Amino acid sequence: MGRNYAGIMGALAWVVVVVRGIKDGGSAQSVMTAATVSVIAFAALGWIVGSMAQWIVDQSVRDQWARQQGSASGDSNNQHGTAHGRAA
Repeated sequence: MGRNYAGIMGALAWVVVVVRGIKDGGSAQSVMTAATVSVIAFAALGWIVGSMAQWIVDQSVRDQWARQQGSASGDSNNQHGTAHGRAA
């Protein structure tokens, strides 16, 4: 997810800086320099944000899976020989 966010944020930053530079009438060299710096900065920021988001999602899935496994082992006693608390 970090690589995806880095690519999206870097590309978006580049486009915004280039469009702004063209609109403001900046020189090609200054616009490309600013665009390059913005790509590096926003790609790094996107990688950090994306990596954190991936970690949060992974941790949430692990916690949910562990809770389900814990409740499933508690329910396994009811599944052997009984149906919803009644004898089969």
